[in-house]
Amino acid sequence: MSSAIAAQPGADIGLVDEVATLTKSAQQIVAGDRHTVPVTLLIKTNPTLASRYSQMRYRAASEVASKYQNSYAVLHELRVVSQAFQRDLCLFLTGLASAGAERAMIERIAYFKASLDALVSGDRATGLEAAPNIHIKITLGKVAAKWNTLQPILSAAASGGPIDPRDVQLASVLGDAILNNLDQISDRFLDL
Repeated sequence: MSSAIAAQPGADIGLVDEVATLTKSAQQIVAGDRHTVPVTLLIKTNPTLASRYSQMRYRAASEVASKYQNSYAVLHELRVVSQAFQRDLCLFLTGLASAGAERAMIERIAYFKASLDALVSGDRATGLEAAPNIHIKITLGKVAAKWNTLQPILSAAASGGPIDPRDVQLASVLGDAILNNLDQISDRFLDL
């Protein structure tokens, strides 16, 4: 699924495979297949995936110019959060979300929005530089456009109300597209 990760020198091919597994299992659940296999894959694969993405975040500092290390690290964190949104929506849809999942979703929504804004405009307090070139800025704009559609779906799920499977399907498509855009931005940072 994530060809941009696979194309990076020394890419973790296992990580790419895990992303593909998560996406396929999430898509199966969204399509109505709530049997043991896709649900188990979603629950078991996602924490491993999040952990490995976080490891990539902390290794990121050595891969880009020091000026952009904080921005690059946040970009990797947004990759984790984008996948957590898909997982959590599927868990809400299947009734398997843990206690406190709504609060965690609200916190992730706020983090994603603030981080996306900071990547575009910069944030001196956290050491984030504004988007360093037009390609990164445009692709961040694409993420923001998808986010404007995704965020209300996530907020509705976090409110504890009933979840429309069609909204989860749309969120799955948007989540995959956001992850793809974030991978493109990652490549652009590596090229700086």
